[in-house]
Amino acid sequence: MAGIYVHIPFCRSKCAYCNFFSVATKRHVDEVLSSIVKELSLQRRFLRGEKVETIYFGGGTPSIVAAERLFTILDAVYDNFPVADDAEITIEINPDDASMDYLSALSSRFNRLSIGIQSFVEEDLLLLGRKHNAEHAREAVLNARKAGFTNINIDLIYALSKSRNFLPQRFTKKLLRRSHNWRKTLSMALALAPEHISAYALTVEENTILHRKIEQEHLSMISDNNLENQYNILIKKLSEAGYDHYEISNFSKAGYASKHNSAYWNGTPYLGVGPSAHSFNGDLRQWNVAKIADYCQAIEQSKIPATSEVLSETDKYNEFVMLQLRQKSGVVLSELNRRFGQAMSDYFTNKIATYVSSGNVINDGDRFYLPETSFLISDYIISDLF
Repeated sequence: MAGIYVHIPFCRSKCAYCNFFSVATKRHVDEVLSSIVKELSLQRRFLRGEKVETIYFGGGTPSIVAAERLFTILDAVYDNFPVADDAEITIEINPDDASMDYLSALSSRFNRLSIGIQSFVEEDLLLLGRKHNAEHAREAVLNARKAGFTNINIDLIYALSKSRNFLPQRFTKKLLRRSHNWRKTLSMALALAPEHISAYALTVEENTILHRKIEQEHLSMISDNNLENQYNILIKKLSEAGYDHYEISNFSKAGYASKHNSAYWNGTPYLGVGPSAHSFNGDLRQWNVAKIADYCQAIEQSKIPATSEVLSETDKYNEFVMLQLRQKSGVVLSELNRRFGQAMSDYFTNKIATYVSSGNVINDGDRFYLPETSFLISDYIISDLF
């Protein structure tokens, strides 16, 4: 099996926290979309004939593009690759693009929708630089249902920064309100009953609006204790609502785990097309240039504008351990042994023994996995196993 990721690098404006490659303009949209169609043809052998079982349109903001133009790209996927009859085909969409007409058009070709809601609280949306409000977000999910979507994900963000632009006597109230806001967002999300919820702690990346505001001391990050509290609220409320916590940041109803993301985490080959898109075919990793003009010029000349690297066995082992331990399923020792041999299997079991003894990792026969209480320190544990 294999997956295809289509990167649409256009937005109406940049969100405060975003460091993905995108441009806040619709200039060059036609040129880029045409180049993506041609790149699919140029890359038709990259997946070595594997059947494509997942297709994902991300960005940027794919939903600023007319449905018919997106369908042209989908047609190119089917023209150049063998696609499974039951392929999961996802598109990311912003609430402010979720009109009934647009959603109805999308539902004719896409069978999974990922809505970038982030929060149902107005002050949080303003902080994040989102263009929609809470009512737009709610209506987007309701309209998606009316349009026929039966597999909907919503993205949420917690552990938001706090403003320093308030009076000292309001300090305690402001901190307390953050957890209240998070509970409100979760309650409103669960009332809409999406099949899948992705929830990410706010991270401050360099070269973002949010990073500049923190550097200029307009904002400060919340404490680790507050972050942990909000994560525990997330786990508790979604567990009570019947969601399976199958990956550190991802929760699904039974049968609705993201097939596309799960394929990434399990080392399945995938092709990424578009500016800055990444690809992996089992041995080779490559990434396209993150500059629209250079990307389009190269594709016009029938060249792939990508940098590539061949992964070493150590690289593959590190990625396997990292991606498996981020999932509820964890590392299956017999599978690690099959892929990397007895020596690496022994190395893994020796390194992880300390964490098993401390209770931060559970050893259940052939399987090693992180309990939910260890998810927030997963990066530390995983890096020590490299």
